[in-house]
Amino acid sequence: MHPCLPFLLLCLAAALPLASPTSNPDVALLLTKVKPALQGQRPNAQLACDAASSSRNLSLASDPALLLVSIRLPAAALAGRLPPDLGAFSALDSVYLAANALSGPVPLELGNAPSLSALDLAGNRLDGDLPTSIWNLCDRVTELRLHGNALTGAVPAPAGPNTTCDRLRVLDLGANRFSGGFPAFLTAFRGL
Repeated sequence: MHPCLPFLLLCLAAALPLASPTSNPDVALLLTKVKPALQGQRPNAQLACDAASSSRNLSLASDPALLLVSIRLPAAALAGRLPPDLGAFSALDSVYLAANALSGPVPLELGNAPSLSALDLAGNRLDGDLPTSIWNLCDRVTELRLHGNALTGAVPAPAGPNTTCDRLRVLDLGANRFSGGFPAFLTAFRGL
């Protein structure tokens, strides 16, 4: 399988110096914020394609109707930090970045992603406190996997008093460094 197939838009973005990304806000955001943040200290083969392999798709990259709906790069040797800009993609439905070497905190902006329904960041090196904003996803998220990171502090309670996360079916917070007792509010999550 070509390394760019799981994330076609990043392939398009790699060839975009030949075209103008400004006609598509998702492509521009991907090029200027997300791709550099996920590259880490050294370029990553999963995030780059040669212009020849994607030149036939350049017309797609300039299409303003093209929206990023999924990021699927598990076990792709990604490094760097999760960019807060992931929360800015209007149609982003799923993010699967498990089993990489991503570090730093879970951006609070991720909890404000308007369409996100699946988030898998398990098996990375994420640290710091889990932002309360993660529960903002409760009205649409079906799976939230943060297993095997280095998240610390207490698991924060949702900001709303009646948050039941009815759609949430999978919640995996294991193998982190959380402190405090079992978060009692989780018993109100009816879909688990």
